[in-house]
Amino acid sequence: MVDDERHVREALRVVLEGAGYDVVCYEDGAALLEMTRKYTPACIFLDVFLPGRSGFEILKELTEYPAPVLMMSGKANIPMAVKAIRGGAANFIQKPFRSSELLNLLAKILEDAPRTSNNRPRAKPPLMGVPGREPLSDREREVVQILASGSSSSRSIGLALGISHRTAEDHRANIMKKLGVRNVVELMTAILR
Repeated sequence: MVDDERHVREALRVVLEGAGYDVVCYEDGAALLEMTRKYTPACIFLDVFLPGRSGFEILKELTEYPAPVLMMSGKANIPMAVKAIRGGAANFIQKPFRSSELLNLLAKILEDAPRTSNNRPRAKPPLMGVPGREPLSDREREVVQILASGSSSSRSIGLALGISHRTAEDHRANIMKKLGVRNVVELMTAILR
């Protein structure tokens, strides 16, 4: 795990060790890169904002490394989540998050690791929805495409589609419900995966 905030590292260590995982923490990416030359972690937690090189710069250096990377940030936004997933991260999570949410996500990443462990960017999937979830309507897919472009206000969605902002809000709420996500960052991560 790489995070420059000591209290975050300690909190995550307690949660992960309590769930039976062995955890090694670092303040910066250089220490992580040095460790990966000697050891093989099952998963790497990587904060976006780090001293020296950013998490995205470290992610680029890990693209040939066989461990899935979970990117995280307390200042997350849609373009950041998209950049992480397209850059090869197995997933992206916005801080703060619940312990159960993190543990479920980690279990899913480790379960999928043989299929995603090369950490190379995946081809952009069609914006149809998420396997195992109710499919999105054509209009809902249009809303998702606008959200993916970085426009997240209901007013901008409404203007782009020629609908009222209230109708745009309804579409957005339906999308979140159908895909089982709570915010736009989680939505983009689900769609891109």
